Amino acid sequence: MAAVLLLFLLICLFEGVYLKVKKRKLRTYIIIYGVMLLSLVYNLAAALLPEALNPNLIIEAVLGK
Repeated sequence: MAAVLLLFLLICLFEGVYLKVKKRKLRTYIIIYGVMLLSLVYNLAAALLPEALNPNLIIEAVLGK
């Protein structure tokens, strides 16, 4: 879980620098950071509840098998 948090912080740092250098719009910031926060929440939940968020079970549920 510490690796996920460290990776998230590094990505935030580099994305922030990239967005400032390229002078992106606010909408771009919201989209990028929103996706990153969703992935962080999913990864933390998967680390805490591995049986509930098993990717194979999610794929089977989506495909209806």
